[in-house]
Amino acid sequence: MPLVYALLRHGVPVIHTLHDLDPHPGGRFGPLMRLWNRLIICSGCHLLVYGRLHRDRLLSRGVSSDRSRFVPIMRETDPLQPISPHTLG
Repeated sequence: MPLVYALLRHGVPVIHTLHDLDPHPGGRFGPLMRLWNRLIICSGCHLLVYGRLHRDRLLSRGVSSDRSRFVPIMRETDPLQPISPHTLG
């Protein structure tokens, strides 16, 4: 986290990919992942998540739409059609 804050302080854009907003049940590092996600979400860096649902969850937590983007997952797109840049959130 200190690196993220230092980069942001110096005007360096930072984007972080949150692979799992919710740790898998029974995982050894679940509490640590929850803490990490909370710190990253509060850091002010840009966030990338997989799927519109996860982006919607970030928005409901108060993350601005300017700071969050998503990559569509298969269920959200037609797998036979190429993904256009306009599909990305």
